[in-house]
Amino acid sequence: MVDGITEKQKEVVDYILRKIKTDNLLPGDKLDTEIAIAKNIGITRATVREATRLLIEQQRIYRVKGSGLFVGSIGKSNHSGRFHALSPFDYQAQKNGHKGVRKVIKIQYNESAHA
Repeated sequence: MVDGITEKQKEVVDYILRKIKTDNLLPGDKLDTEIAIAKNIGITRATVREATRLLIEQQRIYRVKGSGLFVGSIGKSNHSGRFHALSPFDYQAQKNGHKGVRKVIKIQYNESAHA
């Protein structure tokens, strides 16, 4: 895995990777919160934070500020081979049974403002 990783951090990494595998989570699927992971394993959130940082560097998971941790670009893909990160807006819409859609309604380029 990575040199210098503590036993507790390895326990977190193993827990997250096992959870992804056993729950058949796909890229973009939401993981437990750091607090929930810490509680389930019985270790500090700081240890979980360091372990998740390692997994983020390896692109196995990613963090969306304000929304939590998500499965990264490992394993199967639910996006036809394309990796897609959910934004907090997408996640909240999906959680409530909706599909988040963004459209550019109008764009205006003001040359004098960019001169």
